Amino acid sequence: MGRRLGDSAGLGLLPVTTTYAQTKHISPVASITTGRWLLPPGLAVKGYEIHLGRTEAIAPLLDGDGAVSGLVAGTYFHGLLDGAALRLALVNALRARRGLSPQTESAVPDPLAQLDAAADTVERRLDLRGLLP
Repeated sequence: MGRRLGDSAGLGLLPVTTTYAQTKHISPVASITTGRWLLPPGLAVKGYEIHLGRTEAIAPLLDGDGAVSGLVAGTYFHGLLDGAALRLALVNALRARRGLSPQTESAVPDPLAQLDAAADTVERRLDLRGLLP
């Protein structure tokens, strides 16, 4: 039997209530942005959820998930920024807040490609033979 957690106010940045559970929830998900926060409405996203509990939100970020309060947003949705369209929308929303012109899709880097490039650099620059079986 797991340890029982008490009530905690958390950081208080989002209008949510989270109830923890005994079982971890892991599943692929697809959703649509609600138009709250910095994302336009109706943008299709896909990824996965992994969490231990359930959070009730007053102002969801995605259809049925997440929470928004001002410029703070939270979600159980992992892989949210993997989609190029969502990354571009977020970057352009942030640019608009600063009075900058929108970027094109090619100007928004793919985070997975950046991680691959970083891994390639480490592999080229370090002698990994002693670390790898």
